[in-house]
Amino acid sequence: MSSPLLQTRALQTGYQAGGKRTVTTKGPLTLEVHPGQLVCLLGPNGAGKSTLLRTIAGLQPPLAGTIEINGQDVRQLSPVQRARTVSLVLTDKVSTHHLDVYSLVALGRYPWSSWLGGIGDKDRAAIEWAIDSAGIRSFLDRKINTLSDGEHQKIMLARALAQDTPLLDAGRTYRTS
Repeated sequence: MSSPLLQTRALQTGYQAGGKRTVTTKGPLTLEVHPGQLVCLLGPNGAGKSTLLRTIAGLQPPLAGTIEINGQDVRQLSPVQRARTVSLVLTDKVSTHHLDVYSLVALGRYPWSSWLGGIGDKDRAAIEWAIDSAGIRSFLDRKINTLSDGEHQKIMLARALAQDTPLLDAGRTYRTS
């Protein structure tokens, strides 16, 4: 079997409540996810699913334990390195009144864009592929604030697909590196 794409050891997740009290949501958790595996995370509201995903993505620190992506400690990865490795779709809504659907999907290419934020032909191809894969072409010209919750989730999925990362791998790559 191949090396794990994601590996946790004795991982405990949680957050600070009121700045003083630590709330532990899950752990200790030890797991391995290998390339090509599909993992489903189920649980009731408030069980810590989103907290676990945010922690794995490096958006919040673990309370204890380690997280490795491709053998590297997630805490040692720069934000761009994390964004090139992990795509994350949560239920949080993007609140903007002026951004259109295409622009939000295109933001998924940020980790691969130039320092000026420019996108090239490969980026446009990735965006178009993500739009078609998520089935959102019919509302590309709409503003984000006009979307239903379900439509918004489809847009966020398309953005994550356009990001083209090994975790949430869409099975296609447009990177040259």
